[in-house]
Amino acid sequence: MSLALRTLTATRYVTPLREGGSLPALIEADDDGLYVLKFVGAGQGPRALIAELVAGEIARTLGLPVPEIVFARLDPELARTEPDAEIQDLIRASTDLLGKSAGLNLALDYLPGSVTFDPVAFRPDAELASRIVWFDAFVTNLDRTARNTNMLVWHGKLWLIDTVRRCTSSTTGATILRVRRAPSPSSRTTFCCHSLRESMRSMRRSPHASRPNGWRPSCSSFPMRGCRTSPRSPATPSTAQRTSPTCNSASPRRAHSPRRPPVPTLHTYDYAVVRVVPRVERGEFINAGVIVSCAASQSLHACIDLDDARLLALDPGADVTGLRMALAALPIICAGGDAAGALGKLSVRERFHWLVAPRSTSIQTSPVHTGRSTDLSSTMEQLMQRMVRTPKPRAAREAPLLP
Repeated sequence: MSLALRTLTATRYVTPLREGGSLPALIEADDDGLYVLKFVGAGQGPRALIAELVAGEIARTLGLPVPEIVFARLDPELARTEPDAEIQDLIRASTDLLGKSAGLNLALDYLPGSVTFDPVAFRPDAELASRIVWFDAFVTNLDRTARNTNMLVWHGKLWLIDTVRRCTSSTTGATILRVRRAPSPSSRTTFCCHSLRESMRSMRRSPHASRPNGWRPSCSSFPMRGCRTSPRSPATPSTAQRTSPTCNSASPRRAHSPRRPPVPTLHTYDYAVVRVVPRVERGEFINAGVIVSCAASQSLHACIDLDDARLLALDPGADVTGLRMALAALPIICAGGDAAGALGKLSVRERFHWLVAPRSTSIQTSPVHTGRSTDLSSTMEQLMQRMVRTPKPRAAREAPLLP
């Protein structure tokens, strides 16, 4: 069993999930997948992510359904359009913390359409419930309670999230789990101990497979019980000779070789989703397009795709013709020029801010979000598929994803 995890790069910051003390976020990565990202710069620090990683992989070894865990690199540019100053600081802290692994965070595969586990609506298998109780007792997980189960139901299957309590090293081994009928320990304990033994052997064979250097807290930065901290010595001036500022101009540059294709440049872009609100007083809307702007390339584009059937389902008396005419003007304004009238004389960023300004009419836009891309045209098509057009059903997974 290999414990090596995939390392992805966040390309789009979708929205913060304002639940829990760590304020996780929903992101899109460079594999076009959605993930729930847990920030290394959150108040619990990197030790909480280490506990989450270790406990999650132990649960997977025991055969418990856990979403795939990955490492995710985060760029500080993604915090630019976040209106909440606290979340902006959290994103930037998660990209600058610890020099050896700047921007490396932990993320779990996002389960779209999942619902919170409710024992009234969903009764799990007795064997699975027994293993979950055994696992929580083993890792002293105090965060799974009747009010906060930290379990999701997706396509009729139970999935575990937040497999360990986010806490400091002073956590005691006491547990607050209570069950009406204790499970039979014989076969379950034998199975779990055998699985854990195999997992520990795998960890010894590859001790650094799933632990980034920057997440190894030093004694001075993160004092632990029984850890001796030595006083910091005064900084000694460096005796190394400073590099000459003329080296760059004096050294020859490597010529371009067809064997070495240029690395694609990541551009930061801003986008907003165009919404059609047929009855403003009801607050119901459908997504009808996206507006994408890139300051580096001075580009501004809009793509519109209005679904008449979905619109008429919200309001049978909606003025489809009038709404289509208003939506058709958005790409013209983005292109600028004489066809856009007075708005066409504004700069690209001014036109973008005018288009995404808050409105109370039937055509509105979502809050502005930020992403990173090497190909803006393909990114716009991906945004249309994910945010506007009718989503295709995603097949349920038969077994937990293995890294």
